[in-house]
Amino acid sequence: MEAVKDLEIQAKKVFDYWNNKSKDKKWRTHTLFGYALKSAILKILRQGYPVEYICGAIDNYASLILASCGVYKWTYSKWGLFQFLTRGARDGDYRWLWFAPDTFREADWITDSERDRRIEVTRQKYKQQEVQEKTDNSCTVKEFYQKKTFEELQTDYKKPFCRRLVEKYRPDFVETLQRTK
Repeated sequence: MEAVKDLEIQAKKVFDYWNNKSKDKKWRTHTLFGYALKSAILKILRQGYPVEYICGAIDNYASLILASCGVYKWTYSKWGLFQFLTRGARDGDYRWLWFAPDTFREADWITDSERDRRIEVTRQKYKQQEVQEKTDNSCTVKEFYQKKTFEELQTDYKKPFCRRLVEKYRPDFVETLQRTK
């Protein structure tokens, strides 16, 4: 008896979670937690799906429905919670499982134009990062050699193409090196 009561509490959590998504007119809420709706939720809970898993599917479905027009291919928002949980029951391909946390991939649902827009936004971000990195890392050759440690300067001094630069920009190092010899 306690297990049944626990399942009913879990079913009520799913019902409340669905209704809490109603920030938009597109979202279909319920005022009554009726027998058919409670039975549909209980059936899924008895199949071993935890409340968090069902709520994750609701989140993914809501992200599609409540998004701006033209972002996702799926825009059918007339389903209530009962339809969401029972569609596809006859053929065993429950539609709510399309939105389950472990199977849902947002990339499968976005429109081509939205995908292209996101690619362009990402491209622009990378370009901005590259420009920022170049300005952050750019310094004069003198500053570059001023920042080097004694060990790094020794290594550079052994290389013929760097030796002149070390002599030019770090005469103090050359003096110290000559004194130690």
